Amino acid sequence: MKETLVEITTQARLSSEINQRSGVSVRVTIANYETLLGNAVRRNIRNNEEWACPRVSDLSFIVASFAGKIKLETFKGGSRITFD
Repeated sequence: MKETLVEITTQARLSSEINQRSGVSVRVTIANYETLLGNAVRRNIRNNEEWACPRVSDLSFIVASFAGKIKLETFKGGSRITFD
């Protein structure tokens, strides 16, 4: 799962829709990893499981940790619009 998170962050860095001046820092990867592990622990407690292990289904929860750390850019009618 670590490699998957690193790849997602790398692809975000390379995306033309991400404001390259604000960038996507290493903090995003750390925040995403903490979110992924936090959800695994939450599920572990709720289901009384023996091990807290992240699953692919947990990846949907990183959207929240990504949202506050990136700026999206789009061009509409020749002008640039930035979304925080």
